[in-house]
Amino acid sequence: MEPTIIRTFGTSNLEWEDWLDRLRSLQKNHGVGMVVDVRSIPHSKRHPWFDGPALRKQLNQSGFEYWYLGKSLGGRPVQKSLYHPEGHAWFARIQQTQVFQTALSRLISASRQLGSVLICGEEDPIICHRGLMIAPALTHLGVTVLHIRRGLLVETTPAFEVRLIRASGVDPAQGSLFDGPLESSPLEAAYEWANRKSAFRFDPAFAIDP
Repeated sequence: MEPTIIRTFGTSNLEWEDWLDRLRSLQKNHGVGMVVDVRSIPHSKRHPWFDGPALRKQLNQSGFEYWYLGKSLGGRPVQKSLYHPEGHAWFARIQQTQVFQTALSRLISASRQLGSVLICGEEDPIICHRGLMIAPALTHLGVTVLHIRRGLLVETTPAFEVRLIRASGVDPAQGSLFDGPLESSPLEAAYEWANRKSAFRFDPAFAIDP
């Protein structure tokens, strides 16, 4: 069986037609037919064409499927237990939940039938939960994750992780990226650094459940 490929693509501040043109290019060249929205809150005040209902309508009219998975794969959990004591959403703990794992399985299964692209708000996956939480979980399950950047440049997961380590300032000489306990690896340390730096922080008005 060929490896499953899932792409990610930020909405950023693009105008609708510009963003749709890029999406159509992915459809033409890579068979992408399904847009998977992983924003916890699919709303944009400044760019209303990216609001969930409007986006679904526009995409359906343009020949794309739209699937909202922000409640299960979003980066703003409602459970207080999914926030780190320091106050930020705790990606490692979210990844371990049954809701998250079930959604991943459904996503992988659907993506084998129809090419998919995950969308969130940030252009750069290094400051977005799709790159810091969803992508590594998919990679662990054998999925090839490709990040689509400006100009439709493709950033592979290995290239993303090299950039992440450099941005974090973690010294790879401290240990192997792939040997030994995961928590002691420079790569894991880089992911934790980015989690603390970029994740949504606890808001009692948003996260209210135990």
